[in-house]
Amino acid sequence: MPLPNLIAKLKRKLKRTGKPVLVRSRDGNVVKPPGEIIREIFSDGEVGIAEARVKEAKLHLHKKMNEYYYVIEGKGKVQLGDKIVELKEGDFLHIPPGTPHKAFSDGKFRILVITRKPWSPKDHHVLE
Repeated sequence: MPLPNLIAKLKRKLKRTGKPVLVRSRDGNVVKPPGEIIREIFSDGEVGIAEARVKEAKLHLHKKMNEYYYVIEGKGKVQLGDKIVELKEGDFLHIPPGTPHKAFSDGKFRILVITRKPWSPKDHHVLE
């Protein structure tokens, strides 16, 4: 099911019932920018949730969006401006708006990405 349809369906369910909502692993939109595979899980206009499998992302920033990484599996590194931090399973990282960043790894590196303000191509500024 395409992501906009999935989101509309979830919003209708939440409005009508106020009950929990289940998103199956086969649901959600998959995008494949160079060096990444990203499965968008949920977005409601305020928060976005995605699973990312990263080899090497492009250096970029978001002017309005807060980004939170929780490492689900493996290990990798994230460049934050001119610093590089190493992350491993269970680590959590907050990337404030305006911070140039990119994630990269030599092996498995799965991240749960949570955004405050959903991801938007208008707020994704590639720097390299």
